[in-house]
Amino acid sequence: MANGCWSKLGRKNEFRVIDKAILKTSPEVGATVLITPYHRRRFDGLNVGAPEKNGMFTTYTLGDSDSRIPVDRSSLQSSYLRDLINQLSKLPAGDGVRNIGNMLVDAGGANPGVAGYKDIPDEDAAIVAPAIAFNIDTKKFKGVLSVEYNRGIDYYEVVQLVSGEEVNRVSDVDFTSLGAVITDLVDDGEWIHPRVEVLKKHPRRKRPKA
Repeated sequence: MANGCWSKLGRKNEFRVIDKAILKTSPEVGATVLITPYHRRRFDGLNVGAPEKNGMFTTYTLGDSDSRIPVDRSSLQSSYLRDLINQLSKLPAGDGVRNIGNMLVDAGGANPGVAGYKDIPDEDAAIVAPAIAFNIDTKKFKGVLSVEYNRGIDYYEVVQLVSGEEVNRVSDVDFTSLGAVITDLVDDGEWIHPRVEVLKKHPRRKRPKA
């Protein structure tokens, strides 16, 4: 296959074909490799859908696709912030694979997580915007990305900050375009490349002596 990479699965008579276009490095023919394709992750580093152990019990969530933004929503006084976190957890990122939460984990580099949030009482939300911010470390942007809710016009504002200073702001963002706006600002596309680890190089045949 000209544009593919054949990968044998263990000792079984099974193979997987991987498009070379998404491989950053192409292993040599005959090498033993471990190819780890993309899997959506949570902010705690585990894969989405991984079982959770709590004492003697193990919990499995079928059909789980959320990255579980690590904020206790039940403790929040702002209903607007709770709604925002829910939308970031559920709304699509625009690539047909991930939601915004998945994409924010991928964009967080080695230290994904919430950089902070503003839990403003609903009666004061028109004065101080409820917001949540995330650590970002990609080839496209390194800093903090904050999503603020503008109650006055019922739109979001997406803000990029470097060393605490605002460097860019996108205003008048509705929930239908929130994923596309955030993806455009921080996603570098590196997530799509499978991780290729060469376990054993292909042995080279010795040339016969003349």
